Amino acid sequence: MGQLFSAKPVLFHEIHGHGIEISENKSTAKCVRTTDCNLLFSSHPIKTNQRIHIKLLTVSDKTHDIISVGFTSHDPSTFHRDLPKCDDYELEAKSGFWVCTLSKYYCIENSTLCFYLNESGNIQYGISDKANRKTNVTIDRSKPLWAVIHIWSAPTAIALLDPAIRAPYADAKPTPNHFKTSVRSDRTTVRKDASVETLRQAEENSTCAICYENSSEAALFPCGHLCMCYECARMQWRGGGDGNCPMCRVPIQTVLKIYKS
Repeated sequence: MGQLFSAKPVLFHEIHGHGIEISENKSTAKCVRTTDCNLLFSSHPIKTNQRIHIKLLTVSDKTHDIISVGFTSHDPSTFHRDLPKCDDYELEAKSGFWVCTLSKYYCIENSTLCFYLNESGNIQYGISDKANRKTNVTIDRSKPLWAVIHIWSAPTAIALLDPAIRAPYADAKPTPNHFKTSVRSDRTTVRKDASVETLRQAEENSTCAICYENSSEAALFPCGHLCMCYECARMQWRGGGDGNCPMCRVPIQTVLKIYKS
């Protein structure tokens, strides 16, 4: 029987590698320079069978291998600034670290990866929910385990997703300076008669505030607002709008389609 999961969302730990920048809500990370330490950790220990979903926002074309994922028995808080180096495959050989490296075959831009620790102590991983591959290495589960991610090179950027809806955490409150580095966004404008109040009502009523016909089924990243259908959200992002969320004006980095039961 699987263990009960923590109610806390899985976010990034405040301790991270020198070449990494994380968003203020700690759900998004970007590699801004390639160094010998581009590590990320989960904010708290992960339970057996607890799935971690990662959205690949940007994928570097500089290396064949994109990210390494796995677990560590080292509490990230104890590292401070003395993080282990992880050039090439060094991380796989370090005591207390168990990782597998994913190549461009798995790491396709805008795709979602999933990994978790199974009850046999292996890392299971794959695309979307199809985590049908596993490592042969058995992990010691007698100690708390934190998720660990190593981004191989800039400008790869990733986001942790809320597993309940496969979208960014809706309670995140990013600012216009969500990243310290600038993020490109194509310029677009939402229909002028869609007021903020209309947008809020649309979010509550699950009706698109732009076309008034389709259901609001698109989550805007990074703000998480859900007020448009997928087609209108794509137009707002890369069509005829200004590229910003019509509710909070945060630049849209990507649009995620939500499948409602």
